[in-house]
Amino acid sequence: MLPQPGVFHFLWEICSGTVNEGSAVRTFGRLTDYDAEISKADLSVHHNSIDYHLRVLTSLVEPFEVQIGAKYLVLGEMETTTDHAPLKLSIKLMDTFCTTRQWRFNPILLQDQDFVKFIKEQIDFFFSTNTTDEVSNGTVWDAFKAYIRGQIISYSAGLKRRINNEILLLVDKIKEDDKKYAISPSKELYKHKVELQLEHSLLLTSLIENQLMRTRSDFCIHSDKSGKLLANQLKFDSVKRQITKIRKQDDTFTVDHVGINQTFQEFYTSLYHSDFPHDSNFMHDFLSKLSFPKLSPEDCLSLETSISEEEIITAISSLNSGKAPGPDGFTVEF
Repeated sequence: MLPQPGVFHFLWEICSGTVNEGSAVRTFGRLTDYDAEISKADLSVHHNSIDYHLRVLTSLVEPFEVQIGAKYLVLGEMETTTDHAPLKLSIKLMDTFCTTRQWRFNPILLQDQDFVKFIKEQIDFFFSTNTTDEVSNGTVWDAFKAYIRGQIISYSAGLKRRINNEILLLVDKIKEDDKKYAISPSKELYKHKVELQLEHSLLLTSLIENQLMRTRSDFCIHSDKSGKLLANQLKFDSVKRQITKIRKQDDTFTVDHVGINQTFQEFYTSLYHSDFPHDSNFMHDFLSKLSFPKLSPEDCLSLETSISEEEIITAISSLNSGKAPGPDGFTVEF
């Protein structure tokens, strides 16, 4: 039995006993722990300075993508369990999903002249329609980013469908040419087949470029968060950073970990030791003789003026390409 559409129960409502045992509920929370051996996961929500926890049985949906710290939505039946905790509930999962991937603009689309023309038309249409004195520039700009993002997603989806259809059509043509070439080989037929294979390879290359871009995006998003990617990085980093032996000051080597630590201590103690005399008068005399450059009054006034549009354009143009986008997903190239 499923709960009513659009009906959610908060974790603090479930933990307070307002939901009867055996009832179908829909709730959500942040994943704090997962044990694959016993097929159990823990969700938590912070509300009114109190942390509420929920035990979830995951045997019906395994394997699923686990991301500690991400928000999950769960749907299932209530079942009270006796645990060491004052109150702990479990839900038999029927469906679950993680937070969606953050959208990111694909700069490869800028190489498509049809796309550039389409986007320019959409930009002119939006600002000509929505630029009024009644709405602030910040509101118009935020609305524009949402609108143009939808147009880009729509164009990208249509482009992907066309490329996939062209790939399937090329595969059928290549198979047909192979059959004809096996029966009656000729130079013209072989040349035509090579041209089809080249076109097929170019289309596959464009798809691979998109996948590589998404891989870089995933690495940027998940590289510093708890998960399998970070665990593998730390595993290899710990192996590479392990020091098995070190050369001492007398040019002898030591493999003992106590000797290695002592060698490091001696090296950095000598490195950061200051030979400067602890005399404040000597330091004052030394600094008073230095001549530091100073800004003229004209330079001070020029620095306090408002930032011009030309300076903003110059700063944006000087940014390096291929960098991670901001929260809106738009890269420097766009």
